[in-house]
Amino acid sequence: MKLRNIYIASLIAISAACSKEAPEQYAPADVAPLHAIMPGYAELDSASRAEIADSLKPELTAFFKAVAEGYTLSDTLIQAWSHSRQVNTFTPPADSVFPSIEPIRESLGYTLGAAGTRGLQLPARRYATVVYGRNEAILFVDSVMLIALNHFLGPEYEGYSRWPVYRRLEKDPAKLPYYMAEALIANEYPYTAEGEDATLLSHLLYQGALTYAKMQVVKNADRALALDYSDEDLAWIDANSAKLWSELASSNLIYDTSETLAARFVMPSPSVRDLPTVYPGRIGRYVGLRLVEEYVRKHPEATLAELLSPSFYTSPEFVQTNAAETFR
Repeated sequence: MKLRNIYIASLIAISAACSKEAPEQYAPADVAPLHAIMPGYAELDSASRAEIADSLKPELTAFFKAVAEGYTLSDTLIQAWSHSRQVNTFTPPADSVFPSIEPIRESLGYTLGAAGTRGLQLPARRYATVVYGRNEAILFVDSVMLIALNHFLGPEYEGYSRWPVYRRLEKDPAKLPYYMAEALIANEYPYTAEGEDATLLSHLLYQGALTYAKMQVVKNADRALALDYSDEDLAWIDANSAKLWSELASSNLIYDTSETLAARFVMPSPSVRDLPTVYPGRIGRYVGLRLVEEYVRKHPEATLAELLSPSFYTSPEFVQTNAAETFR
């Protein structure tokens, strides 16, 4: 599939998350398009380069801390990077998939506004779109959030061709609003359970609370996109959810405190094979979301901050009071 076609299809999905009429409206976020500035930087006159370096100093400093650790920000360094392999490789496809970052600004602005309205305390930051060779799609450096567009070039992008299918599917540009929202929330409300509280169940509940919060702050959120599933996979999981919980509960794994086991249930992977039935990867996130939604149905006064707190996701009474009704 041509990159332009990927963009057209993705823009429809992004627009659904950013542009439809909704009860709440928030101003677009101020996002510095470093990915678009870099390629032509060296060809600008010295006065123009100085103006860019001065006005975007926090974003540029954060970026070069990420890609050129140990170097001091300078005009020479920026010029050298503008001719780098990463810029030459990733900028053309990023420009094709994202000819405008206005949908990103709108989506991020909505997420930040909705998070504040719903009581989440997210610190003030600066934001920049970039391309680089790091593994992180979203990276926080100092008070700047770097959004790596080369991580969202579409599953058919040739540069991802050697990756496993489940990794390529993560690269859908329509998922960018969800990745931004999750990064912002998880960075401020990380999982903190330790010792005997760090059960598999606590991991599932935290991931469920994180996904639920993400769906509250992405405009017109799509459940499958929020869970990182295709519509077909989600439909299959919904149809088998009662069996899923039965197998999970009877295995007694929910009280296991192994970090390795928790990772197999909640981290990206092609499948989860710890139960009699093989389920799609990150099935623990789906279980957690269902449990959290049932809790909120019974306790509509619950805030997102409460759901993301250890006092909620380490509660030993949670399963007994909610699971049976959730998966019946």
